[in-house]
Amino acid sequence: MKWLSSIIIALLVFSTVGAVTERDIPSLTNYHQFYGRITGLPATGSFTLRLQAGTGSVVTTAVASDGKYGYAEVVKVAGTAGDKVVFTVVTSATGAPVRVGEEPYVGGKVQNKELNYGVSPPLPPPSPPSSPPETSPDSSPGRRSRDRDRDSTVAAPTGRPACLQSWDCSIWTVCAGGSQTRTCIRSDTCDAQLTRREVSGITPIGKPLEQQSCSGAAGTVVCPTNSKRCVGNNLQQCSTDGATWITVESCPQGCNPVTFSCRTAPVKTVVSEPPIPWVPIGAGAGGLILIIAIVLIVLHLKKSGSSLQPVREYIFEAKRKGFSDEVIKMKLVAQGWDAEKIEKVLRKG
Repeated sequence: MKWLSSIIIALLVFSTVGAVTERDIPSLTNYHQFYGRITGLPATGSFTLRLQAGTGSVVTTAVASDGKYGYAEVVKVAGTAGDKVVFTVVTSATGAPVRVGEEPYVGGKVQNKELNYGVSPPLPPPSPPSSPPETSPDSSPGRRSRDRDRDSTVAAPTGRPACLQSWDCSIWTVCAGGSQTRTCIRSDTCDAQLTRREVSGITPIGKPLEQQSCSGAAGTVVCPTNSKRCVGNNLQQCSTDGATWITVESCPQGCNPVTFSCRTAPVKTVVSEPPIPWVPIGAGAGGLILIIAIVLIVLHLKKSGSSLQPVREYIFEAKRKGFSDEVIKMKLVAQGWDAEKIEKVLRKG
């Protein structure tokens, strides 16, 4: 009966492997996508924009000659709630990084982020202690108290970091009459932090342009032509002029962000059990256990293969868009996928 003991041990091993591999698939949509323009760049040289959420992986992208980023290449940053996405520009001339902004991380958000390149102004030197005020009609205790409260909102004790201003801008309107407009508002909390004396000062960032000249009837390009994206249960496609997103289909079962197509209702697959072969009466319970072991192994292999299906779909779509294997692997590893499994899928093509 040694062979019977071996089969029982094999069943226990495969059951354990199945329990280990039965994990939740990492989300492929846990990212914050950015696009926009960087103003104030030097006239010469090339520039690279770096983005990092918290202590996560650094994402880099080339800045176009007109200062745009996130249009020719999608820029997505992985992170967790509560992280801050820090934007840094690196010039080819010096290689020195310059911090140009930050933004709270929001998973699944696609955001237009306008940035301004420039050197932060130095902090003003501390003011010398003032002499006691002379007695005058305007030097009442109430007036002096109001003056102290007003001054406390201008500067905080040194040794604390400065707060960098940040702006959020809407999408440019459609070109009309040779011009187009947008609205930009402050998105930072520098004033409140300075009031609470949490920062040493405010580093100003110039307000982005809210009006610009244009030609034709089309507005500024906001998305790659004919590209697709998922917004909730809607599948959207960029217009031929790249000016706006158009909802092309509503997906009752949800939109697949990997293949950019509507999900279909799951089809229940009925696994037909193989016919029980004729077994001599002498084999008894041993033959029945052998048949059960074969069925469990087949089911396990099928399940292991299907768990990698989202990765295969992601790789197929990424290769179709021209991404290299190295970039694909880096993004999938950042999402929590096993590097060896990714290598196997890439080699199979």
